Amino acid sequence: MADAPRRDDWFTSVIGILYFVFGFAQLVAFFHGLQTGFGLGGVASIGIFMLLYLTGSLGSIPMAIVAFYGAWRGWQWPIWGAALFTFPFVILSFAFLGLGGFYSFFNRRRASTVGPAVGSPFMLPRWREWWPRAWGIVLKLPSISGRGPPGRLRQPRAGRW
Repeated sequence: MADAPRRDDWFTSVIGILYFVFGFAQLVAFFHGLQTGFGLGGVASIGIFMLLYLTGSLGSIPMAIVAFYGAWRGWQWPIWGAALFTFPFVILSFAFLGLGGFYSFFNRRRASTVGPAVGSPFMLPRWREWWPRAWGIVLKLPSISGRGPPGRLRQPRAGRW
């Protein structure tokens, strides 16, 4: 319960609301940028948004560029205001991705020795011996009738099979 926010912690709620409002304003700027720059509206702009949103952090770059254009040319904001409005999410996104990669690179642990003992049943020695024989039987099933390809006599095979 130590991680749960306290009842008097209003700052977290305010930050969450501002994050939502800021993100919604960027979304409106993105749609306005698509309409201003490319003449797209309605279903096409929603489709482009969904496509870019599904690509994750890499999709945030073109979204930020289009939202920047929508704020700069569409809403007539100064260039520095449009940049401060649209690019912080891209910068933070890649910064956190880099920190996550850095953290995972330096926090690698040795592989557990319990893993192979509890691993897949297909790795058991009994299965490894049985599997090639079973697969050989399955492959030979069509030729059990004794008939081979037309025009050829069936020759008896040497060995177990």
